[in-house]
Amino acid sequence: MPEDKRKLSILLAEDSEDIQLLVRTFLKETSYHLDVAHNDEIAFKKFIPSHYDLVLMDLQMPIMDGYRAVKKMRECEKGNGEDARPIIAMTAHAFKGEREKCLKALARTRFYLFQYLALAGEL
Repeated sequence: MPEDKRKLSILLAEDSEDIQLLVRTFLKETSYHLDVAHNDEIAFKKFIPSHYDLVLMDLQMPIMDGYRAVKKMRECEKGNGEDARPIIAMTAHAFKGEREKCLKALARTRFYLFQYLALAGEL
């Protein structure tokens, strides 16, 4: 399949079934392939052998938080000589402290903050 015709692949690292459903609904009419990981450890294991075009990462998840998972992903990419793939950090707790922590990570890991609950509230 030619590069420009392939389905773009997204990894969603999210433990909330409601948010998983919300993201699936947003992407339903698109050509994106969505792969879901229910925790950050599973997300990291899926990330290693695969080449996702985008990762949607919940910051507050069981086992390993999103910050540590992204750090491990970035280390893996760097170790393999790969370019950093886009990661959108998702959180329902986008308070000032969380925002500042995410912005700090942005400088090091190309993290982006996305308040998905604010968006969902506008539906």
